[in-house]
Amino acid sequence: VLGWLFTGEIFDHGRFPIVSLLVALGTLVCAVRFRRDVRARALLGLMTLSLILFCGRTALGPVINWLPGSSDLQLHRYIMGVHLAGDMLAGVGLVAAGAFVVRQVRSRVSWPHAGPVLTATLMVAAVVITLPAWLDRADYDRTDAQWVAAQITADQTSGAALDVLINDIKARGDGRTYAGLPGNWGKQFTVGSVPVEEYLASRDVDEVGFVFRTMSLLGDNEAYFNENDPAQYQLYNIRYVLMPRGMHPSVPVDFVDSSGQYTLWKVATTGYLQLVDTYGSIPADRSDMAKQMQPFLHSTQFRQGVLSTVAFTGGDAASATLPTAPPVAGTVGTSSDVLVDLPNGVVGGTVDAKRSAAVMLKATYDPGWQVLVDGVKTTPYMVVPGFVAVTVPAGHHEVLFQYVSYPYYGWLLLLGLLTFLALALGPWLWRTWGRNYLQKQRLRHRSPSS
Repeated sequence: VLGWLFTGEIFDHGRFPIVSLLVALGTLVCAVRFRRDVRARALLGLMTLSLILFCGRTALGPVINWLPGSSDLQLHRYIMGVHLAGDMLAGVGLVAAGAFVVRQVRSRVSWPHAGPVLTATLMVAAVVITLPAWLDRADYDRTDAQWVAAQITADQTSGAALDVLINDIKARGDGRTYAGLPGNWGKQFTVGSVPVEEYLASRDVDEVGFVFRTMSLLGDNEAYFNENDPAQYQLYNIRYVLMPRGMHPSVPVDFVDSSGQYTLWKVATTGYLQLVDTYGSIPADRSDMAKQMQPFLHSTQFRQGVLSTVAFTGGDAASATLPTAPPVAGTVGTSSDVLVDLPNGVVGGTVDAKRSAAVMLKATYDPGWQVLVDGVKTTPYMVVPGFVAVTVPAGHHEVLFQYVSYPYYGWLLLLGLLTFLALALGPWLWRTWGRNYLQKQRLRHRSPSS
């Protein structure tokens, strides 16, 4: 990072480093003014902190672990702080250079009209000096406009053809869609410049493939999805596969439809709810979900349709439904989705269990999930690869999963507002009321002899 800074790459990549030189000048000016100008201290502080964070975990060492949520911080994004502070420092440098020129000219020239002429000259000089940056941004804008125009054309042609299939998928609403991964053919399967797996997300399609867009417990395992394994389509309830025309899925499928260059296939799955046996447990936390679970997802037990519970973050795993190791004779039972409204966190259905078993909802486990089995609240738990499940006894049952969000946001907003008011009004209240009150109290308690 320091190499990029001093060679001009951070502020002037691929062009004459005029902004970098102005940043250096502004930094020098702020350093001189450091003790007497709070604005100088603020700019240098922002630049220093942003540079340290942008340098990454190696530079910070164990100190980074002191920050709450530090494992989720994407430190490379703190370049935005470097750029923000740098732009303002460059402005300080440019103004300082202009002020120096003004002082020098006024000390040597007594012409009465020198002021307006000097002002106009400095404005032109400022534009000329920063011309490499202006030209670079203009070129970037032209290129960006070409990309935008090309993408608009693609959306109106290829995108319109794909929307026909997307509308069919959303109307069915009974499973997820797969359109490749960034690490396989999905990278070249696009609408214009946008991979289809990202295009699906922009259309609110429930999908697998657009990985690492959120900090999800399933994110790492999703990146290892094996498109050649029918059991993984069942695990994730991937019922639809979108592929380029002429390409065929490597698992048993039925043809649904085609539109433009896109083809839609259907995979047989049981739905978002599935009745499963569980045996054994796997310890895991949010940092090693894939490392702990990928071996299991290639195991014989998984091929037999038996999952394991998860001892998450040092907690106890739920009791397994099988008393002995698989295989087990006979199927565990059947399940049927009745209500699926995942955007609002509600999924319900019926199950017919031949023995005690787990009803798994193929959605990420979270403590906010509440589950009713035959109208009775039941404690959910986590199963591989990070889904939510509950145990039911043998027989017919109605199961309802409902996600209940954190209920105290209103109180937190009120606390934030009160904190803001205290910080904004506290000093004024102290100056106008608190200090006088304390002085009166001291006078009141002072003894007559004193």
